[in-house]
Amino acid sequence: MKFAPFSTLHRRGYIRDTIERDLGVHLETALRGIVIGERWPKSGVDVVVTVLEGTEGGWWGDEMGLAGLSGTRTGGSADRGRNVGAGWGLLNVLAAAITVSSAALVDAEIDCLDMVTGGVAALVRGPNAGSQEDKEDSVIVLDPCPSEHRDIQAACVVGYLASRDELTELWLKGDIGSDPEELVEKATQAAAASLTVLKGAVLESVQQRLQSQGPTGFGKPNRDDVEMTG
Repeated sequence: MKFAPFSTLHRRGYIRDTIERDLGVHLETALRGIVIGERWPKSGVDVVVTVLEGTEGGWWGDEMGLAGLSGTRTGGSADRGRNVGAGWGLLNVLAAAITVSSAALVDAEIDCLDMVTGGVAALVRGPNAGSQEDKEDSVIVLDPCPSEHRDIQAACVVGYLASRDELTELWLKGDIGSDPEELVEKATQAAAASLTVLKGAVLESVQQRLQSQGPTGFGKPNRDDVEMTG
């Protein structure tokens, strides 16, 4: 995985950094379990993902440019700026990369167990929460946009294989508490919802490919053949 230099708020370099390598490892883990390697002996598959636009990692508040840069913030200002630059958007990028990579493998006619999809769920602190540790007013949001939420407590991204009801990838980030099952379940629901759209897109691609090839099946003449007469 590689971010384009213009893909994020802060311009990135042309050489892969540690974040991109880490995301690549997570992506490889999610895809390794779906490819039927026995049908491709002594072969390898390279999946290259280039991110053209990445989700920002923090809330777009009025103090976005100052939060996190000053060490003297106290009270509400520090609390409002705590989420800026936390890297929550990387989970959305990984989920999208898992989904599109799975579609690319299927489109390349590589034998797979099923299509794997990525899903994200986040535990967002409600506006009436009394303190940072207070989770009674927190809500779980599917496919969260970090720039729209002031305070994200935890997030989860999964790679979901629906045919076997298995998770090929699981990444938890933040203070998930003692009961992370609900957060993982919601992320799985988000991944399952993406599967319907993914199947429709892959089916449409196959239909377009068959139409472009023309009628070349059994019992149907090929229009490209030259009729020989003697």
